Amino acid sequence: MKHLLFSLLLVVLAFGMVNAQMATGVAPLTITGAAVGLTIEGLEATVEGVVANTNYSVFWSPEEGASMIAPVVSGAEAASDLGFIIACDPFADVALSFILPTRLLGATTIMPINFTQMVRTEDFSNYNPNLPLVINGGADGAINLMLNYNFTVPKVIEGDGWTGSVVAIASYQ
Repeated sequence: MKHLLFSLLLVVLAFGMVNAQMATGVAPLTITGAAVGLTIEGLEATVEGVVANTNYSVFWSPEEGASMIAPVVSGAEAASDLGFIIACDPFADVALSFILPTRLLGATTIMPINFTQMVRTEDFSNYNPNLPLVINGGADGAINLMLNYNFTVPKVIEGDGWTGSVVAIASYQ
């Protein structure tokens, strides 16, 4: 009797499977972030009209929205912004470090330079450019940093000009 019930159950299951149709579908889903990537644009700075044997400071002024120079001795002193414009993904943490020169080279003289501070123009926060740091890109994914620095003009400057480079290294944290 058990054998007969078991056989009958197999026939019912087999008949039901034959008449039942099954189908399967696959719907792929891909989500891609709108990655901005990480880019750095260096701003080329110039300082003009400096006087021999004078210690100058160049600093970014929130009030002026630009770099200023002090003291003004000849009246011809002028400085442009030295800094970096960094674009990143919104709200991304960006690790930054800098290679800063300690001397600028001229044709006949060397000028010492010291980087004292870095200002983020979006919120006027201050950082030490001599130390590695991590900054968040915020909602717009923008980090604009301006460098403050001091230098002492040599005693003899006839026809001399001095150059150097600041290197920024950035990566996502």
